Amino acid sequence: MDQPSAEHRVRVRVFVDFWNFQLSLNQAVSDFKPDWAKLGHLLAREALQKVDDEAHLSYQGMNVYGSYGENPPDRRLKDWAEKHLARMPGVRVEMLPRQRKRRGPRCPSCYKEVSTCPACSADMRGTEEKGIDTHIATAMISLAWKVPKAQILVDTVLQGVERGLLVGRQVRPDGSDRTWWRQPVDPAAREDPALAVCLPEHTELSRLFEGLLAPGVLPELWGGAEDDRPAPDRRVTLGEVAAYFGGGRVVRVPQDGYDEPYTIPRCSDREVREAVNRAVEQGIVWLTYGPTSVWKEPIPYGALEPGAVLRPAPEPIAAHELTQEALPGAYKDGRVNAISLTQALSRSRGEALPWGLVRDAIENAAASRWLRLSDGSTSVNCGYEAAGGVLLERPGPDPDPPPVDPPAAAGAVLEGAQIQDLAEQIPKLLSASAGADLRFHVRVVLDGDLPHGDRSAVDELLAEVADDLKASPDPKDRR
Repeated sequence: MDQPSAEHRVRVRVFVDFWNFQLSLNQAVSDFKPDWAKLGHLLAREALQKVDDEAHLSYQGMNVYGSYGENPPDRRLKDWAEKHLARMPGVRVEMLPRQRKRRGPRCPSCYKEVSTCPACSADMRGTEEKGIDTHIATAMISLAWKVPKAQILVDTVLQGVERGLLVGRQVRPDGSDRTWWRQPVDPAAREDPALAVCLPEHTELSRLFEGLLAPGVLPELWGGAEDDRPAPDRRVTLGEVAAYFGGGRVVRVPQDGYDEPYTIPRCSDREVREAVNRAVEQGIVWLTYGPTSVWKEPIPYGALEPGAVLRPAPEPIAAHELTQEALPGAYKDGRVNAISLTQALSRSRGEALPWGLVRDAIENAAASRWLRLSDGSTSVNCGYEAAGGVLLERPGPDPDPPPVDPPAAAGAVLEGAQIQDLAEQIPKLLSASAGADLRFHVRVVLDGDLPHGDRSAVDELLAEVADDLKASPDPKDRR
């Protein structure tokens, strides 16, 4: 409902879950048949009376949502809803097929699941209604989107886009559109009045976010829960990715005690190929097709075929795996070019490795000083076609450091009075030598013979200045 305007009119649209309404009605009055042509207006009027009995009703119509099975009564219900009910003024109808349950009934004695009849092999799994609540919520949100909206509503809806429950769609002035699914909507687009939200089953993506192609992001793309292969061994072909986005695909995501169905929106084969190309170039996935092996580089022409295989990003190559000790046959005279190195590594691992992987390994080996570029080598940041010019070798010993000139020094024999003069000049000396390490090498000489006790007294006085400062005998006394 909208808030009353200046004329105190309130617009009301009615949303009906057919089976909830009909079953509840049967419990109250078993033989009552509603007049569907009048029902919407009646419910809108009664609802408005509960909210504001002074407001005037502006009836906007009624949306009816139901489900049907494969049996004849349900087929007749579907025909009545789509051919009779939907033609009534102001009535919109959406009928969804009921989904087969994943499990059959259990024996009341042994509790074993029975999926097929032991007598005739018929499927004993029942059906269940799925998606009705989502359709109702989406329609209500779409209407609320067109009126002044609180930020909390906008944030909630856009969270639905990020979770994949909805698709964000922005129509440009030239008629083209931009879509978001399982990714954040751009800040600028969030403020655009033309931004709308749609159900995935009714929308075609104009651009597929390449990050969605990473293993484990989209349910069932790289294998379902029953796939027991380790994650690094999982594969998916380009053809399977295109079929996944072919339209009408419903996947089931385990929740707390039940499986929630999610519809995958349609995406054109061309956009799927472009998304795969971006994902490979960005290192999200690794592509192999025959002898072609590509990762972190553009896919060459002719390799984007339905049989091309997408794989998880390859394991990195350690620096020591590139050395001559690890690959002796690849080196000649202590040097190796990058193509020979790539081929030797591929033979070592038993599969064709992508140049992007080897290029990263070379850069890491050079940074950690396991290898270095030889003189005359081209840059390692090149395509595979130019990798033959990348020449590598083991680094030699580090050159000796250049000699360091001894610090400038001056010496003189000072008398006691001159030591006092020197002490007075120390502040100026420190200021004049700012930025340099100014030190004084002091040697005290006693000229003449002194009794041992007197010499010890002199040493004690000098020790108050520095522990290792002691009086030395005159050199002439040692002759």
